[in-house]
Amino acid sequence: MCTLALCSAVILFFGCSQNREKIENAKNRLELARTKNDLDQMYLILKELSVLQKNDEQTIEELRKVEIALPLLERIKVSKGDHNHEDVVSASYELLKIFPQHAEARRALKESGLIFSHLQESISLFNECITYDDEQQRASLIQTTSELGEKKADYSKIVNKLALASDNISNALKLDPYFDKAISLNEVVVAFRNTIGISIANSVYIKSDVIINKYLAIYDGVYHFMTIIININGSAAEAWATEEPYVNRNRQEDRTYIAELNELSSYLLSFKETDISQLATIATDINVNACTLVDAVTNPKGSMIDYKNNVSAFSTKAQELSSRFKSSCPNPEMINSSVHGFAESIKNYELFHKPEETKKILQQSKEIISS
Repeated sequence: MCTLALCSAVILFFGCSQNREKIENAKNRLELARTKNDLDQMYLILKELSVLQKNDEQTIEELRKVEIALPLLERIKVSKGDHNHEDVVSASYELLKIFPQHAEARRALKESGLIFSHLQESISLFNECITYDDEQQRASLIQTTSELGEKKADYSKIVNKLALASDNISNALKLDPYFDKAISLNEVVVAFRNTIGISIANSVYIKSDVIINKYLAIYDGVYHFMTIIININGSAAEAWATEEPYVNRNRQEDRTYIAELNELSSYLLSFKETDISQLATIATDINVNACTLVDAVTNPKGSMIDYKNNVSAFSTKAQELSSRFKSSCPNPEMINSSVHGFAESIKNYELFHKPEETKKILQQSKEIISS
């Protein structure tokens, strides 16, 4: 009888000892799985522990959390594959409420959050280019006042803000080239930016044309009177001395106008890699030719024949460039209506399916997104 009891005690002792070893081994493996954020392994080990440690509340609670987190992790992976970044943000946020340090969820939230951050910034920059009338009915480009007191579109700010908007969308597309929201927003911003480029090019063309016509008229008068003076036994130098004050006075009066024209033309440099690069180049060439023509009229070189030939060459080039510009430029009268149309497109643009919920998550996740 004693021998039987002793055997039972020995068996029970070794059984308990083996159970403790299994529990200890499982706990060690569980700690490693936690370190790796391996929810699948955690689930399997916790199920094992729930059998080895019946009614252990800590094990039961952690298993419950893992069972909630696993479908969320699968949702993150599926949504990433579907380029559904709003759902990635939502699922990642829910998973991180359970396991705040889960590396994969943090990476997913950061990447999708950055995409939305870039797109939101792009929309904000676009809107900063637009102003509305008092009734908020009609959109137009933001305005500034020139040195000449003229109200005009503030192309300096507009070009800069649209370039930054394009950069933000490019950054979003680098993170996911197939995200439909980024692609469609890019199409709107690119088209609007091209419209602005066309507007600038057209303004450069018009302002250059004014200068060209004015100085060709000045040249005609100056050349005529210089010819008369020379024919009365005067030298070319003496003839020019009589006309130079008049010419210089006009150039001085037009100094601000020409400076603003050159500034306007400089904005076209940012369109060299766009769809309107050819038009931008022609407009820039028109500006350069206009300024060179002004110099040719106001600073004659060589003989009277040289003077005539130089001005004639720039005049001919102006006509050629004008013809090329007109054949390349879309109807500029459509620009104002286009501005309103683009503004409405952005105003009504739906970046989120659940804007309130998603914006709140993004706001609360700023630290993760910006880390």
